Amino acid sequence: MNRPQETSTYDPRQVRDLKKLVGRGEGPTLEFKRKAAYPEKIVRELIAFANAQGGILLVGVSDDGGMPGLKHPEDESHVIRNALKKCSPSIPVTETFIPIGPSRHIIQYEVAESLRKPHYFCDGINKQAYIRVNDQSGSTLQKNSYCLYLQTSCGLHLMKKGTFFHSLSESNRGDKISEKIVF
Repeated sequence: MNRPQETSTYDPRQVRDLKKLVGRGEGPTLEFKRKAAYPEKIVRELIAFANAQGGILLVGVSDDGGMPGLKHPEDESHVIRNALKKCSPSIPVTETFIPIGPSRHIIQYEVAESLRKPHYFCDGINKQAYIRVNDQSGSTLQKNSYCLYLQTSCGLHLMKKGTFFHSLSESNRGDKISEKIVF
């Protein structure tokens, strides 16, 4: 993980940009967490972003968009950094501390779409991949609804049981290649 980018003083412009971002609400590339009580869940969200199109996770923001912030962001950062060690392969994460008021911070974690996907969460016994679909992150095997990763030239796709996948791509000779898979 990159070293934290901490702003030492309150920056009204930075807080305005943060409020605008939070105002968009959670979605495919944005997730809110009130605190890091369950750091492994946060890391699963970051893995899901890396396996999808990337995204931003804000710690210190409630699901409803409230911004209570964190009194001790260093503690939250520490437990998340330790949990990130369970990623395989590791994912580059940019961490930024954003002061929002006296003794209150939001931690922003930014993850780009990975070129080395899929990434897994390894707990020593199990190895599980996660992906972001709309505003939810889920295990690729969760409840048997997500059953297959399909790597194509267009990227990594997640197929649900009973779905039909059609991909059209060009070969290096310019021929159209059609892939049809029913799972």
